[in-house]
Amino acid sequence: MLSSALAFSSSALPWPLERFAPSAPLRLGVLINLNAKGLKQSGGSAVRAITARAGAEAEVITTRDMPEASAALSGMLRRGVNVLALVGGDGTVHHSLQGLQHGGGVWPGAVLPIPQGTLNILASSLAREGSKNTLRSLSGGCWGELPRKAQRLLRVTGERSGRRHGCLFGSEMVRHAIELYDRFGGGYGGLSRLLLETTRGYLFETELWKRESWRLTPPRSGVTVDGRALAAYSAVVVATCDLAVARGAIRALSPPGERGFSARVITETRTKALLRMIPALMRQGLPPGVSEFPQAERVELRGAYTLDGECCGEPSADGVEGERLTVEIGGEIQLLR
Repeated sequence: MLSSALAFSSSALPWPLERFAPSAPLRLGVLINLNAKGLKQSGGSAVRAITARAGAEAEVITTRDMPEASAALSGMLRRGVNVLALVGGDGTVHHSLQGLQHGGGVWPGAVLPIPQGTLNILASSLAREGSKNTLRSLSGGCWGELPRKAQRLLRVTGERSGRRHGCLFGSEMVRHAIELYDRFGGGYGGLSRLLLETTRGYLFETELWKRESWRLTPPRSGVTVDGRALAAYSAVVVATCDLAVARGAIRALSPPGERGFSARVITETRTKALLRMIPALMRQGLPPGVSEFPQAERVELRGAYTLDGECCGEPSADGVEGERLTVEIGGEIQLLR
C-alpha cells in the first residue's frame, strides 16, 4: 500500500507519508459514531470504556452526523494517524472508506472496525476478534511491527451517481429490501419482520403487500458477469468479504476466492418461487435459480443499488431503465490482523 501511495508526490497527499515508515511510532485515531445503536443503548458507558482502552496518547473524536465525521476523519489523516479505529456500524465503515480515497490511491494506514451498529454485517466481517481490547496494545509500538492484512474493495461506478467504494453490493431489489428492513426497525428484529411480512403479505394479499410488492418486480434489463450475459434476473449480491450474519448462522454468499469478488445472481424471476427460495438463499449453497461466481472481476447492470447497507443512486422510474452501473475491484485497505 505504501508503494501505491508513493506514486503521488508527498505534497499532494492529505496524509504525511513518513508516518508509514517501518520505524514510525504508532499513532491511533478513534472515530466514534454516537448515533450507533450499540453506543446509544449504553448511555455513554461504552464510549467511556473505549476511550479508556485507547489511552491518553490516542486521538479520540466523537461525532453525531456525516459532515462532522468526514471533517474529523480528514483532520486525523492530516495529523498523521496511522491506525484508525472506527466505532459504529456498517454505515460508519462505509462513509469512512470514502474518506480514505485520494486521487486514485488509498490511505495506507491500518483500519480497525469496532462493531457497535444495528446489524454490523460489514463491520463484524472486517473486525479483528476482540477489537475493543486490541486498542490497549496500540501504543508504544512501531508501524513496521503492526500485523496487517489486505482487504479488497469494490468500486461501483454509476453513469450519473458517480463512484463509491465498499465491500458489499446489492442490486436494486436488494436496495428495496434494505429500505423495508429499516422501516421495520432494523436489527435482527427488523430482518425477521421483513421475512415474515413479505411471505404473509403474498399469501393473504395484505395492505402492506399491496403497497410494497412492486419492490419485488424484476429489472427490465439483464446483467453481465465477466462477459457472460444473463438476460433475466431478480437480484445480484457481490462481496469482497465473508458475507455472514448472526455469527455465520446466515451466509448468503460463498467467501470470495483469491482474486476478484464473490457474486451471486438470482435468475429466478417469479414472485412465488422467489419467496419460497428465501430460506435457501440465506444458507451457503447453490439452489436452482441461482448462479454463483466465486472469483468474478466485473459486473455490469442497471438501476439503483445498496453498498454496505447504504442506499445509492435513484430507483428506476416506471417504464425507464435505471442508470448503468459497473462493479469491479477498486484497490484495497489494510486491516489490523
